[in-house]
Amino acid sequence: MRDVTNETAAYVAGIIDGEGYIGIAKTKKTGSMRSTRYAGVLIVGNTSRRLIAELVTTFGIGSVTYRRGGERKKECFLWAIQSRNARDVLLRVRPYLLVKGAQADLVIDFVEGFESFKGGRPGKFGGQTVSESELARRSRIYEELRQLNRVGPRNYDDAFQVESGKQGRGVTAEFGIDLSSPTATLRGLS
Repeated sequence: MRDVTNETAAYVAGIIDGEGYIGIAKTKKTGSMRSTRYAGVLIVGNTSRRLIAELVTTFGIGSVTYRRGGERKKECFLWAIQSRNARDVLLRVRPYLLVKGAQADLVIDFVEGFESFKGGRPGKFGGQTVSESELARRSRIYEELRQLNRVGPRNYDDAFQVESGKQGRGVTAEFGIDLSSPTATLRGLS
């Protein structure tokens, strides 16, 4: 992976927060596979080919695929990286993630604790054999990420909920930020 400036890392973090997916890919045990396989992944999708090309150029890693559009989705390009490469990018952008920090932390922990990266024994078919405790750890982190990445209504703190039966009171009232204040920041901290 290429070195990037703090400014570039912050910009990429914004892209990941808005257009990215941080999770774990799971391949179920089939045929000669000795166990379920897991891989930490970072995927950024965008309709702009230029943006995706810039991510590849900036980091020098990953693969790009094209996804056709349909009735409900536009065509887009997907930049995908896995395992150590995903961890390395996430470590670099982590200080700047506002929305997906918890997901990044879990994937970083997942990859850094990966038993087969630490001299796992070759299996009968050339793959790595891993312990039951390692498989349980992978499954636990996979499930945690599924919950963080799920789509749909969530239970937020009362501070962020609009009073029942009333329409929204505006961004500043809901989030307790006085945007006219010279000390207001993006995170609402003074």
